[in-house]
Amino acid sequence: MWRGMAIVLAALAAAPALAAEPADHAGAYWLGGVSEGDESCDVTLGSEPVIGGWSLKLAADCQEKLGVSPDIAAWTTGGGGQIRFIDALRKPLLVFEPVEIGGFVAQPDGGEPLSLDRAVNGPEPTEQERMSGPWVVTRMGGDIQCRYASTANKAGSKGTLIPGADCPAPWSRISRWEVAKGRVTLFDKAGKVVVVLPGDSIQGFDGDDAKGEFLGFTRDWTD
Repeated sequence: MWRGMAIVLAALAAAPALAAEPADHAGAYWLGGVSEGDESCDVTLGSEPVIGGWSLKLAADCQEKLGVSPDIAAWTTGGGGQIRFIDALRKPLLVFEPVEIGGFVAQPDGGEPLSLDRAVNGPEPTEQERMSGPWVVTRMGGDIQCRYASTANKAGSKGTLIPGADCPAPWSRISRWEVAKGRVTLFDKAGKVVVVLPGDSIQGFDGDDAKGEFLGFTRDWTD
C-alpha cells in the first residue's frame, strides 16, 4: 500500500526497442535504508516503454525521506543483474546491484546505501524473522563450510545455531550467535568466540577471520 500519493516519473515519448524485457523485475518494491528501522518508501517498476527504459513510479515522500533525485525518470537493467534508475537523458542516477540474500543495494554518491526489495503483503520482516531460519558460513568464492538452522530472540539480537550433520570443526561446534554494533559474533558450545564479522541481517555478514581468511555468514537461500 502506498504511504504517499504516487507520482509518475517517466518520459512521455515512445522509446526505442530494448534489448531486455522488464517482466522479471516489474512490480512493487520497497526503497529504503539497509538497516532495521531506516526510512522507506514505495516504488513501482512498470513495464510500459519510455525513453531509455520502462516506466517508474515513486511515492511522493521518497525524495523527502531518502533524498533520492527528483530527476529519476525511468528504470532499466544493466550488466550483472543490475537495476538502474535513470534520468530523461538516460544517465544512471542509482545503480542497484543484486545481493546474495535477495534484493538489490545501491551506493549513492556521498550518501548512505539504499536497498530495493520486493514488496510483500503485510509488514516488512522483523529482525527476528530475518535472523531465523537457514544460514550458512562460506569462504571466499562461496565454498560452504557449514549450514545452520538459526533461531532468534524477539529483538533479533541473539539466538542459537544447530549445525548440519556434515559440518567439520570448528563450524560443527558453533551453537549460538549475537549481533551488536553492526557485527555478528559466533560462539562455540563452550562460549568461546569463533569469529566476529561486520554486516547486517539484510545483506549478511562478511569479513576476515583471525587468520586473515575471508568468511561470509548469510541466509541460505538454497535450502
